[in-house]
Amino acid sequence: MADVDILPSRGIRAAALVDGNGIAINGTSTIAQMASRGMRSICEVTPLGVAANGATLLQLASRGIRNFCPVSELGVATDASTAATLRQRGIQPMVPVSALGVALTGSATTPTLAQRGLDYFCPLNESGGATTLIDPTPLTLRALAGAFALSGEAMEPIVGYTLTAGAGAFALAGQSATLTAPTLWTPASLPNLVAWYKADAGTLNASGTAATNGQKVKEWRDQSGNNNHMIQTDEFLQPAFQASSWTGGKPAVYFATVFAERGTLMAANVQMGTASPYSAFAVCQMESDAQANGRILAYAHGVNFDYQGEGGVLLARNGSAQEIGTYRSGSVAAMAFPAYATDMRVGIVASSTQSTPYVNNVAGTTVTDGNVFGNGGWLAVGGALSPGGATPGNSLWKGKIAEIILTKAALSDTDRNSLNDYFIGKWS
Repeated sequence: MADVDILPSRGIRAAALVDGNGIAINGTSTIAQMASRGMRSICEVTPLGVAANGATLLQLASRGIRNFCPVSELGVATDASTAATLRQRGIQPMVPVSALGVALTGSATTPTLAQRGLDYFCPLNESGGATTLIDPTPLTLRALAGAFALSGEAMEPIVGYTLTAGAGAFALAGQSATLTAPTLWTPASLPNLVAWYKADAGTLNASGTAATNGQKVKEWRDQSGNNNHMIQTDEFLQPAFQASSWTGGKPAVYFATVFAERGTLMAANVQMGTASPYSAFAVCQMESDAQANGRILAYAHGVNFDYQGEGGVLLARNGSAQEIGTYRSGSVAAMAFPAYATDMRVGIVASSTQSTPYVNNVAGTTVTDGNVFGNGGWLAVGGALSPGGATPGNSLWKGKIAEIILTKAALSDTDRNSLNDYFIGKWS
C-alpha cells in the first residue's frame, strides 16, 4: 500500500486529515507528531471555510492547520462554488486521488488535474499510510470517498476482517470490494487448555439431548477436546438450563442453594498434571445470598478435600464477602466485584508461586502462594469437593454461569486480553 514516501514520486501531495483541533480524524496523533513524520496536516472545510466542528479559517490557521475544500475534478465544490471562488475566500480547492493519482470522484489523472489548475492530494492515516476507510454495510462493503486499494491489496482498518479490492487496477469510491470472512479467536487456542464449558453448547438433559428452558442439566460437556465432561446423576442436585436469561437473551446454567434446585456437576479423573500454574476464568453472576465460599470451579485429588493437599479452590466466593478469588496453600487471592446479580468476567492467573485475581480484566492484588496439583482427580462446577466426589449442600454457588475456562498455564497478558475480548464479544 502506498505511503508518504511513495506518493510524492507520483506527483501526489500526501496529507493527513485532522479535525478542527489538529487531531488526526482516524487516530490521536497531533499535527506536531504528524509533521515529525513528514506528513502535512489538512482540515476539510465547507465552501464557506468552516470546519466540521465549527472552527473558522482563522482559528484553524492559528493552530497551524492547513485547510481545503474538496472539489470535483472540474474544480466545483458541493455548493457549486468554483476553484476561483474558493481561492478568493482563502480556501484551497483540492481533489482527493488514489495512490495511483486517479481522482476518487472521477477518472482524471494528476496531469489532467494539474492542467485544470487544481491541486490534488492522497489522504493518509496517522502513520503515513494511505487512508483506506470502508463502509461496513451488511453483505456489500464499498469504499467511501477517499478510500482506495490496489487490486488484491487489503483495505484497512476493519477489525477482524480482511477487505480486498475487486477487479481492476484499484477500487474507487463506491466500487464493491470482496470480504474475506475472519478467523475468529476462540479459547481453543489457549495453551494447555484443560476444560471449557459454555452455556450455548453441550448442556444435556437426562435423555442426553440438548436441554430446553427450565430443564435440569445432567451433563455439561467439555468443549476443550479433553472429554472432561461435568456430570451429575442425582436429579435433585442438577442445575437448571435457562435459554434466554443472560444479557441479550442468551443462555446460562443456573445454580441455586435450594435443595430442589441446587447444582453441583463433577468430572472424574481430570488430568491436571504436576505443574502448579493454572488460569481459571468464568463469565457469571452471583446472588447475594450465595453460600460462603461458594465454588465456581474446584479440584480435589486423592484423599483430600479441594482446599487441601494437591487440590485447589480454583475460583470461588471469598468467604461471605462480595469478592471472587482462589485458595491455594493456605493463602487467599481475592478481589471485590461491582455488584450482585450482575454480569461479570472473573478469573485467576496463578504461577508456581503467585496468584493474581481479575474482575472484568482489571487485576487485583497478587498474593504469594503455591501448590502442586495431584494428577488425576475430580473437577467440579458449582460446589465443594470432598475425596472421591462432591459434598452436596457444601459451599454451593448461587447464580448464573455462562462460560468457564481452565488451563494448566499462567496466561500471558496477550492471551488473557484475547480471552476477555472474546467474552465481551460473546456475552456483553
